[in-house]
Amino acid sequence: MNDVARIVSGMKNWLTYSTMGDNEWEAFRRVYLEEELRRLISGYADDLEERISKSDGEIGNVSVPVRSGALRQFRCLPGKAFLSKDECEDGDLLKVHLMVPASSRRDESESWEPVGAWTFDSVSEMEEFIEPMSGQSAP
Repeated sequence: MNDVARIVSGMKNWLTYSTMGDNEWEAFRRVYLEEELRRLISGYADDLEERISKSDGEIGNVSVPVRSGALRQFRCLPGKAFLSKDECEDGDLLKVHLMVPASSRRDESESWEPVGAWTFDSVSEMEEFIEPMSGQSAP
């Protein structure tokens, strides 16, 4: 792609993301994050139950979209996904938390800021979440 085409593409993307309303942006961001989560979890699809039982918390890296600055410029922050298990009467409740670093400085004590969380009642529910939605028809 030549330089002019990149500039035009960048301007189009900026206009698209900067003029989205807040509700539209949140819907776009939620879908984007769900796809990132599906991509991440599907990498463990063959041994998902074993991976969850051995999880030390962190399950992988994700890309988190944000709009920033006066021009509401679109960019992606590097984030991480963490898995937590809460024991309930009916079994384990699985939660996947998406987080970004709380500060841009690379200091010794790294802290995380929550972006979103997904809750699953079982491993099979998590497996259903990552399956492609090809069987569903568009409205």
